[in-house]
Order: sequence, then C-alpha cells, then structure tokens
Amino acid sequence: MIIRPWKAEDAERLVQLTFQWGFETTIEEMNAQLRRIGELNNAEVFVAEAKGKVLGRIFVMEHLTVGSSPFSEVHGLVVDINFRKQGIGKALIEAAKEWSKAKGFAKMRLRTNAKREEANIFYPKIGFDLEKVQNVYQIDL
Repeated sequence: MIIRPWKAEDAERLVQLTFQWGFETTIEEMNAQLRRIGELNNAEVFVAEAKGKVLGRIFVMEHLTVGSSPFSEVHGLVVDINFRKQGIGKALIEAAKEWSKAKGFAKMRLRTNAKREEANIFYPKIGFDLEKVQNVYQIDL
C-alpha cells in the first residue's frame, strides 16, 4: 500500500468512498472541490492505494481562529468498507500528521459524529484525546 496525494483520475473512486461515508456527491462536484483544494497551499487530500485501487482518503487543512495558534484539522477520513481494520486509516492519519508537522503545526484535530461508533473507538486507539463535545448549528443561506 502507498499513501500519496490525490490525482485527477482518483475522482470517481473518491465519489464512491464519499457515498460509503454517508454523503452524496457527483463526479462534477468532486472534481470542482478537488480543483479548489489543489489551488490552496494550506490543504491536502491523500489517498491510500493498493494494486492500483484507491482504498481510502483523508483531507487535512489548516484551521485558523482568532485567539489561538493555527492547527491542522482532518476534514474527512474514509476507508472502503471492505478494507477497514487493516491499518489504512492509521496510515492516512500518519500522512496527515507528517504533512501537518511539515507545515509547522503543533496540533492536529478532527471531528466525528458521535453516532460513528467505530470512529469514536478508532481515534483514541491511535492516540487522539477527546478535547470537547459540542453542538453544530447550521442555517441555509
């Protein structure tokens, strides 16, 4: 297995993984988002690939806030349901950690839905500490 930055030809597989993650998107939306991310110097999408097939992906990005030091934040980790519990998620997290260190961040955070039982077991196992529990509010614009 190799961990590498995404390539344009990964988009269709990333759409499939996004469906497994519980979100709907289209190839057009995925390509548009990947193009936008590719234009940034403070974000990266890494994929895990084995035998020519993308098995998982992670999106990590700088998070800025007023009043605290910048940190990196994972905005999505997903591993193909047929390949979970094989070290792929951990390898993707390690790639995000290395990217974060290279960018000079001292901390990396992530958020996960409280309903994602497997994720809420996985992250503490690989060294993450639960920082806080919060509500997320949204409004349509």
